[in-house]
Amino acid sequence: MEDYTDIYFFIGAGIFFAIVLLKHFWDNREDNDYEEEDYDEDNESDGDVEVPFTRDSYGSMYVWVYLNGQRMKMMVDTGCSDVMITKDKFEQLKKKGLVSKWDYRGGEMAVMANGATEWQNCYRIKEIQVGSGKNSVICYDVKVSVTSARRTDSLLGTGVFNQFSSYVIDNERKVICFEL
Repeated sequence: MEDYTDIYFFIGAGIFFAIVLLKHFWDNREDNDYEEEDYDEDNESDGDVEVPFTRDSYGSMYVWVYLNGQRMKMMVDTGCSDVMITKDKFEQLKKKGLVSKWDYRGGEMAVMANGATEWQNCYRIKEIQVGSGKNSVICYDVKVSVTSARRTDSLLGTGVFNQFSSYVIDNERKVICFEL
């Protein structure tokens, strides 16, 4: 009987490296549904701003957001009183040095849309840019809650929207119009 130990070793090693690569690409994926400009550190708009959004097959609305410069796609949820990010997204921000223990603002009990309650840690994000380039608005010193719930989407709630005089969701043109 032949010894297939070496073959099994190489097959196992190949599977292991394939899984590591898939996890890396999955963690760093960006679902780019529309043409997106780069992060704009010097955006200072004086008038109304129109930020483009997309919808998924369920009708949920998504925008590109930069939290302290880190780009991520967030679901627009006007029923959410804060900005809520997943623990995975928070860990990415922490690993890149974009949030620290000095940004911690305590914790609070949050009530989810389904009525469940959850303890969430809250942090200060120095800057949240919604959209990019000329089609963006920037908010400073925004409270962000970190959820441990198993959800795939981070939520952009009224913690950002309430910082503007008004906003209108234009479904026909697929933009959120912010009045500054």
